[in-house]
Amino acid sequence: KMVIPGFLPFFMQSDIFMNRAVAISEGSLSPTIKWKVLAEQVFLFPSKNRQLKMLPILSSCNLASLKNDAALESLLFFRKVIFREHISKLIIRHNVSREKLGDVCRISTGKTPPPNEREYWEGDIPFITPGDISSDSLYINSGERNITHKGLEKTPSVPKGSVLLTCIGSTIGKAAIASCDLSTNQQINSLICSEKILPEYLIVWIQNNLEVIKKYTGIQAVPIINKSTLANIDVDVPFLEEQLKLVMVVREMDSLRHKLKKKGVILTNLTKSLFVQDSD
Repeated sequence: KMVIPGFLPFFMQSDIFMNRAVAISEGSLSPTIKWKVLAEQVFLFPSKNRQLKMLPILSSCNLASLKNDAALESLLFFRKVIFREHISKLIIRHNVSREKLGDVCRISTGKTPPPNEREYWEGDIPFITPGDISSDSLYINSGERNITHKGLEKTPSVPKGSVLLTCIGSTIGKAAIASCDLSTNQQINSLICSEKILPEYLIVWIQNNLEVIKKYTGIQAVPIINKSTLANIDVDVPFLEEQLKLVMVVREMDSLRHKLKKKGVILTNLTKSLFVQDSD
């Protein structure tokens, strides 16, 4: 009686409701909420008058978010289509050579310095793990942890411009370009590009050929692509001027993707702000 039916779904997606749901959940591996416990919860709802004012705004934000998400998906789809069509045309014109990845890149596998040695940690050199690599950006310059220069003696140094590629476990295929000198753990192989191939081209090629790359893991409990296997993967390498054309398109689309992501954050924050409880 105190809640407008159309308002309830938005309230159940709010931080107010979700934080309470987490607080009353049981179990660590697979948290569940008992209906009886949830039914006993008391929430402070806005007045019906305020709900009526909020509902059109919430509906508009929700619709805008759905359209924004659809635009993001379409952008990623068209980037793949543009890449594949351009490569196909270049192959027809014989402007592409098929090279082994190990012939156009130097491949380096990361290593974790002894974790209990304090002198190796909390320095100013980024130490990247698969969890640090995000699909939100082509580039990476920081992670959760840093190592010292002494720690760098225990792991290969990865130069700026290298393509980081996760090669073990469920995260195989996650990739990013190092935008500064850094280091990685052993789950990541760093592809240090020669003058034949641009990092931005290589990472987009990887993103467009993930299924091909994953086939090299073989059948095993924990999928893995080792350094020698990775080096033998065939990669299409256009002339540099053609790579650059593709890279420019990718950069434009990546810039648009960031704008859409920011818009999504703004819409989310606007929705959250409407649930800040105050007097009507």
